[in-house]
Amino acid sequence: MNIKVPYSKLELLLAAIHAGDKLGRLGKESEDIIKDKLTRLSPDDNKSKNAEIAEFHGISVQDLINSPNMVYMSSQYDHHLVTQSIEILKSFDFSDKESWAILLCDKLEDL
Repeated sequence: MNIKVPYSKLELLLAAIHAGDKLGRLGKESEDIIKDKLTRLSPDDNKSKNAEIAEFHGISVQDLINSPNMVYMSSQYDHHLVTQSIEILKSFDFSDKESWAILLCDKLEDL
């Protein structure tokens, strides 16, 4: 996935601290709801992901696999998933920056 993150590493680290505080205030039940909603967005295996990418673009899986634009279409779908994930987090009163920090929390060292 090659999506441009609109914030610097420092901004995301600070946002992650704030997001952690908010998660603590929301409680375990809300945290479980957030995890469930985010987990439902992402397919479990490559076969399912191809089916979801094809559906997203309104084509068959076979057409997707045979397309010279498969990588581009996959990237568009990944961008769509990130956008949806951020919207889910924003619905729990996380800011845009905090939402990005939550999504990237395990990759912040690599940025």
